[in-house]
Amino acid sequence: MDIELIKAAQEAMEACGNNQVKAARHLGIARSTLQNRLSKGEGYDSQLDKEADEIGFPKEKVKAYWVKSELGSYYVKNDTEKTHDDIRQSFIDFAQAHSPKYTPIIHESGEHLLVINAADIHFGKLATTSETGFEYNSDIAEKRLIDGIAKLVAKSKPHGVSKIVFVLGNDVLHTDTPHRTTTSGTPQDTHGMWHENFLLAKRAYISIIENLTQLADVHLVHVPSNHDFQSGWMLSDSVCSFFYNNPNVYTADGSVSIAHRKYVQFGNNLIMFSHGDGAKEKDLPNLMQYEARKSWGECLYSYAYLGHLHHKNRNAYGKNPQKIEKDHIGVTVIKSSTDIDPTMNTFVEVIRSPSPPDRWHSTNGYVNEQAIECFLHHPDKGQVARFTEYF
Repeated sequence: MDIELIKAAQEAMEACGNNQVKAARHLGIARSTLQNRLSKGEGYDSQLDKEADEIGFPKEKVKAYWVKSELGSYYVKNDTEKTHDDIRQSFIDFAQAHSPKYTPIIHESGEHLLVINAADIHFGKLATTSETGFEYNSDIAEKRLIDGIAKLVAKSKPHGVSKIVFVLGNDVLHTDTPHRTTTSGTPQDTHGMWHENFLLAKRAYISIIENLTQLADVHLVHVPSNHDFQSGWMLSDSVCSFFYNNPNVYTADGSVSIAHRKYVQFGNNLIMFSHGDGAKEKDLPNLMQYEARKSWGECLYSYAYLGHLHHKNRNAYGKNPQKIEKDHIGVTVIKSSTDIDPTMNTFVEVIRSPSPPDRWHSTNGYVNEQAIECFLHHPDKGQVARFTEYF
């Protein structure tokens, strides 16, 4: 019997003035069930205390034990079944109590929002030169992520940055189970253990964010994804908890939730972030109008940044719908977009991945241009610049 049931019965009796009828009604159980739990609870604390003291083992570490009574012997579990929210909150409380203290940084004034969306990093992914023509593992993923973002920041800094949106998630981890599969169970070629890749990605994120705060305040946004729907969110949550005491790092309401699409407003810019494995691309402008209706009414420009496909694909939807840019095998095709009114169209852009094709993708001919990208948005003029770091 679970010790929590026994404790609940005892507490109900105390709250109801030792009236068994009222206590049973309070718990929603039969009186005989209440009596059984009370009987089994008689003496279990003293027996546990006595035996734990005799062997010198902490009582709180005893997971289960047998109790002998007049009713016979029975098994008691000395643990509480916790919900996911209970476990999550305990981690948050711990992290907040031990997260580093940071001195506020006063930045030079700038104009632009810097969007850094290092999509599809895939910590734990394995590619070998002999099989695919490319080498990739967790160590290479870490180096590309840290070095690539540092170079993008160096290119962006001279333009003046007032705020940074740093996107977490987006298939940052390659697998989501100990069996080396994605969330849905698709087997993957992997490098390293899942917990090692989790910690490696976490350390990389923390290092990058600390460096970004030297330039501007950092707004963290989590994008759920198909390879690591569970562990990717947990990683983002732990990173946000780490920076709880950092005044230059923040999250807005819902920006690190499990919601599939996230929105950020910057001046006249409305920006959607999503992985790209959910709603159809052509439906995203309408979803923006519906889900972020207030910001939609306040903004002249609208953009959606996606991942998932690992190659560049940029389209305009609205008054002048066009295919603007697309990566093909070995070549990128860019079409003139001078006739597109940016205030009358929504730009949907798939972002490149720093990871090369693994065995399955290489076999099927899915060869991608490996890169990390960032974007500069002016509060009044929309997206005004972009930078790419190739590998």
